[in-house]
Amino acid sequence: MKKIKLLINGKAILNAKLTAESFTKPLNQKVGNSIQISNFEDISQQLYGRAAGIVVNTGYGGKRYESESAPSEPVIEFEKIKISSSVQVRFLIE
Repeated sequence: MKKIKLLINGKAILNAKLTAESFTKPLNQKVGNSIQISNFEDISQQLYGRAAGIVVNTGYGGKRYESESAPSEPVIEFEKIKISSSVQVRFLIE
């Protein structure tokens, strides 16, 4: 998960540079080096699994899932996750 976050952060920074270039191009100016980079982490949903009788810690507290019937094979459900990154990059304008 950490590698994915790093990749997304890199793409967010490249997107910030492209946006800055689109703002400066009509002014016949160029985007220079970055002078400040801030990361505002935003993960809208944590990855978690569900299985009978297992406590899953999502980082914000645990949830307990227990089966009402006799123990049997665990039921595992997968959900889509959304990972996003919000960055603020300040560039010099040349």
